[in-house]
Amino acid sequence: MQIRSCKNPDKPTPLEKEHLPQINIIKKEGFSSIGEIHVTYQHPMIKEHHLEWIKIYRNDTIKDRVNLCSGDKAEAIFKIKLDQEDELKIFAKCSQHGIWQTIKESF
Repeated sequence: MQIRSCKNPDKPTPLEKEHLPQINIIKKEGFSSIGEIHVTYQHPMIKEHHLEWIKIYRNDTIKDRVNLCSGDKAEAIFKIKLDQEDELKIFAKCSQHGIWQTIKESF
């Protein structure tokens, strides 16, 4: 299955906009600490069109997955160890448009 991403995050298309998450990282003091990552989408969550899951990877290693159903909020909160140089990848599976990837390289 093809993994899709937003071509230009500064000017997303309407389709890309609903598959582009807002990522809010709350870190404790220090570089190597547990971070709380809030991932939120502006995505429909109806039976015919919803996100099925959201996964988070830290440096290409899967750390957690949240399964979603129609009627749920299109969001997830993850708690993982973070270092300043880490790369986060967020994947979400849309029931109509497949898997979407977003990369967060600096925080």
